Amino acid sequence: MTHVLTLVAMRDAASLTPALIAQVRDITGGGPVTVLSQGEAVDVACAAAPNPDHVRAALDGAPIDAIATLADGRRKRLLIADMDSTIIIGETLDD
Repeated sequence: MTHVLTLVAMRDAASLTPALIAQVRDITGGGPVTVLSQGEAVDVACAAAPNPDHVRAALDGAPIDAIATLADGRRKRLLIADMDSTIIIGETLDD
């Protein structure tokens, strides 16, 4: 597998159900699925870069982020995020 498609759902807005994961995997021609956080995040191994239009169609408007990356060199070294809502709930300026 040359690519990994990561699906991430906002905990209180949507859930990654087994049916939705299977739908995305099937439409993208994906392989094995690795659950990162039950109902919240999964990695789908793909033989080629997934077509973004196909992924959008499979998600059917669900509020779920889809990130495609190369499988080689995927080791995480740095996280860059908008801290006001991506990782924590609450306004950091107030805290």
